[in-house]
Amino acid sequence: LFLRAGAEPVAAAGLLSLCGESGETSEQYVSDKGSTSSLLLALRPEHGKASPSAATSCKRQFRAPDAYNFFVRMQRVPATGSRSSASRKYNGNKSSNSTHSCPLTISQSANGEVLPSWRLDPCLLEASGKQEEPMRLLQGKLNIVWNHDGNAPNYRLQITVVGQGAVCLERGKHSCLEYVGMPLLCIARELICDGLPNCPPLGTDVSDENEAMCAKHRQQEYSVSNPGFLVWRRICAD
Repeated sequence: LFLRAGAEPVAAAGLLSLCGESGETSEQYVSDKGSTSSLLLALRPEHGKASPSAATSCKRQFRAPDAYNFFVRMQRVPATGSRSSASRKYNGNKSSNSTHSCPLTISQSANGEVLPSWRLDPCLLEASGKQEEPMRLLQGKLNIVWNHDGNAPNYRLQITVVGQGAVCLERGKHSCLEYVGMPLLCIARELICDGLPNCPPLGTDVSDENEAMCAKHRQQEYSVSNPGFLVWRRICAD
């Protein structure tokens, strides 16, 4: 389960699929504002049945605003029950010679220039038994091709819009990385303390999920939604 700010836990069945509900391949714009600036996509190929090719692969395109990039993480999902075996097959179209391999390629581009692609295989990652969660900071236009071949590994793809430079001085931004007091990387403030690491980590520290900051944030949120609590605290302080 995963949490979003002010929301109930999100189960696997409630997530959108990387393959899309109708196998869409059109470009999707991802805003830099609010909770919608981060997407969590399940690796569920059974949702992409709009065309014959969807039986073995699917494609998605995402675009961030100018001056923004994407932080992309392959997020491991703890296996439970019947889903504990590596790389399940969904019931439906699947090739007879399929293997536990489902390569995923993320191509990136900026200002019309195609940059090096990121290639990974969530099925092989799962089969290895490692707790690894590969991640990259990529340019603001992504073209994703997933050759799933019917496999459904216990991973989810998290895509978060990350600002850099001057845009991080705008209101409503949380600074992920600073240098001499100036923010270098940032995310929408609504993403902090939502239970998911949206900022690129610095070692083992993720600034948007800092325990002390989140405790203070939850207290502030509770005070705003419960004014009586704030009055009670003031009375107790007197």
